Amino acid sequence: MHRFACILLGLVVVMLALTGPARADVVGAKPLFCGPGKVGVSDHGGSRCEKKAPTNCPPGWRGEIGGECRLATCQSDRDCAGDETCSEVTACVETRSIYSRRDPSGPPRSYDAALGICGPGAACDAPRRCEKRSVCVRTGEVATAYVPPPGQYEAKGLPRRSIGCGGCAVGEEGGAAAAFLVGAAFVLARATRRKAR
Repeated sequence: MHRFACILLGLVVVMLALTGPARADVVGAKPLFCGPGKVGVSDHGGSRCEKKAPTNCPPGWRGEIGGECRLATCQSDRDCAGDETCSEVTACVETRSIYSRRDPSGPPRSYDAALGICGPGAACDAPRRCEKRSVCVRTGEVATAYVPPPGQYEAKGLPRRSIGCGGCAVGEEGGAAAAFLVGAAFVLARATRRKAR
């Protein structure tokens, strides 16, 4: 029985030695109280109070937390609310970059952000361009032509300094802990062997 316990303990030590520390991708709790017109949010940027999503956005736009109306893009009627349909418009599009949570030091991935709807009085200046896209509008309504000024609708990409991983990841910092556990297993094995003699 004593020999079995030593073998089992040795296996546990080896298993612990082969694992590194885990880092959880944790997001804190939302604030308990926010002032009038605000709502609590929590993400990788921390916990804070943001303006509520507006409910009076023009056709083709939807309110988002932060107090802005954003283009209500869609691919089919299923992406829209019950009384809305997915209608084609000429959207003002800009190519943007975003960094991966899994590899923040890697190269950015580019994507096209639909910022507004091209039309009279809605300038879509370079590097932006007008392209066919679809937005959600109520039956009988026409999407409102509007393009926000540069900088008003910024990408929500992650900065390079982020080390989040979208889950748990084993780090390379476990080397010292692994060496310690292997050493402890060696000392334990020597001590048990001496007692057996």
